[in-house]
Amino acid sequence: MVAGDPGNPLDFELERLTAERAERLDSLVELLGLYAENEQLIDGQDERLRRNLGRLRAVLEDVYGRRITFVGEERPASGVRVVARAGDVHGKATGFRGGRVSRLANVEVEHDVEVVHPGGEATGAVIDNLL
Repeated sequence: MVAGDPGNPLDFELERLTAERAERLDSLVELLGLYAENEQLIDGQDERLRRNLGRLRAVLEDVYGRRITFVGEERPASGVRVVARAGDVHGKATGFRGGRVSRLANVEVEHDVEVVHPGGEATGAVIDNLL
């Protein structure tokens, strides 16, 4: 069971599925397919299985741009993760802008800006309507 809201599984930006990520997904699906075909091999203490499942989750989190957390894990709940980086800001730079955002939403914004020039503005997050 997933903790938090990981979002719609079909809701991702195609450009995030780079050739490298697609290749990693293919190899992990092939590795993990053995377990899908032979459920008796599944053992929660199997370090190789756990490591490969962690790698699969990392690639999926990169593709979807959001965290996927399962109930009982000691990590932030599932939700949107935004990473915005800018070198020089002369105008406006906003890491995340949400029109209508639920109070229950889990949004993590990392907005790194090197230099904000006079007249420039850098904002981590703007939420228009908190529901």
